Amino acid sequence: MFIQTEETPNPLSLKFITNSEIISQNYNISFQRNGNLNDAPNFIKDIFSIEKVTSVMVNAEFITVSIEEHAQWNLVKPEIIHILLDHGQNGGLKIGSNDTKEEKAKKEFEGIEKEIADLIEERVRPAVEMDGGDIEFIRFDEPEGIVYVKMKGSCDGCPSSSATLKNGIKRMLEYYVPEVIDVVPVEG
Repeated sequence: MFIQTEETPNPLSLKFITNSEIISQNYNISFQRNGNLNDAPNFIKDIFSIEKVTSVMVNAEFITVSIEEHAQWNLVKPEIIHILLDHGQNGGLKIGSNDTKEEKAKKEFEGIEKEIADLIEERVRPAVEMDGGDIEFIRFDEPEGIVYVKMKGSCDGCPSSSATLKNGIKRMLEYYVPEVIDVVPVEG
């Protein structure tokens, strides 16, 4: 097993790319330090045993780890690689559908919300994942014209995510869905 690291636009997040599939479903799972980790896989719990880690997002091909603002990657990165190699050699980097109770049922949207959700899924999400992040469509407030999304992984708290939302995602959605006036991130 090998692990390669890749920087993200967020200096507090780093992608750890493995040569084995981690999760088989077509979605990402996010874990927060202040969240419930009781049902998290052991390798996630071990990553959170590193004091400076704030969040972990798992994708089929990579794991994005975020650290506290004053933490140093040169101290944290080797520990994470050691944990991933140790679990990977023992077959413990695979997350099955029963390994987490995080609800991942796709919301069924209709009308404009479906159009927006499809655009985000097909056009935005793949680009965001390349940077070690994820985006989830939450809802569309039609009277106000506001799209609410949740940023995850390296995108959560990234200094450039507001520019990405306003200059990229907002403009693309406005082009295809004229009812969209703004795109706003939600917390938690």
